[in-house]
Amino acid sequence: MALERNFGWDSLKGFLILTVILGHVVPEPLGDSLLRTIIYSFHMPLFIFLSGFLFPLDRAIKGSLKDLLKQYKFRVIIPWAIAVVVFCMLSIYVYDSHQNPMVVLARHFVKPYFHLWFVPSLMLWMMLTRFLYKNVGSSAKRFWWVIFVSFLFYGISHWVDFDSLPRYFSPLDGFQSIYRLQYWIFFVWGVFLRQNLQWLSPIKGMRWIYPAYFLFVIGNFYWNHWSLEWMFFFVANVLLLFQLACDVYSYKGSGSAVLNWLGLESMGIYLWHYACTMLIRHWVGIEDFWIYYLWNVLGLCLTFSLLYIFTKNKMLHQYVMGVVVKR
Repeated sequence: MALERNFGWDSLKGFLILTVILGHVVPEPLGDSLLRTIIYSFHMPLFIFLSGFLFPLDRAIKGSLKDLLKQYKFRVIIPWAIAVVVFCMLSIYVYDSHQNPMVVLARHFVKPYFHLWFVPSLMLWMMLTRFLYKNVGSSAKRFWWVIFVSFLFYGISHWVDFDSLPRYFSPLDGFQSIYRLQYWIFFVWGVFLRQNLQWLSPIKGMRWIYPAYFLFVIGNFYWNHWSLEWMFFFVANVLLLFQLACDVYSYKGSGSAVLNWLGLESMGIYLWHYACTMLIRHWVGIEDFWIYYLWNVLGLCLTFSLLYIFTKNKMLHQYVMGVVVKR
């Protein structure tokens, strides 16, 4: 189902990639930082929802699984593989590893470094969604399957203490930490709304969800309870994503030029933004926040300058940034 160009989606992705960078720069643990808690509450569900909304489901269903992988070869898979190799080399340097580099590299492909989990998860969500829509005809049955899987892996990731279990549970721990199927519900929610655009009519009475959402986040930060966290992750995010999709879908403007560019280059920026912060944490440390943040500002300016240069070279733009420029 083809959509007219809506710059609102590009600007939204640009804003989200900035929140990703900020969330990764803040050094405090998630449970100790209100800012990180706010960012992490919405940025990945929203990113995943947008990936689902922009996923060409009809084309994926008509083609084979090989066609799907081929479609994302240059846009996702190859840039990710290059990033895995580079971050493997950086981690060997930062953590002073004396293991066989090839063993470390193989381990990084099995369990990618830090933020690189997103790409294998994204490919799995795509393949599972394609399978679901090809083999399950009822929308209700599809959603029950998605809800079941997402709830199951949410429970595994939040309430299972793998350290207290026998070692043969380790593969499940590794799988759930990389292929985060608790987020699959947001991908499918995006796919569903793309297939049912008639639902996307802005409801002014629903705009209370924006302030209520962030008040809920703040409240849960100070008075955390597993039941509130569970309700927030699923119910509040689904409502927020729906209302935001309605508002962006009806947007007719041209967006922000800077945010549009960040949105168009979001995959490459996501893959490479953490390199400078990783090195700064190693060289400077996080004890003095002023020095740490100053070096991060300088490092990110250098990073964005390099990434901008990459966009001017067709080969680097394609293989490093994941943007295929049509002739």
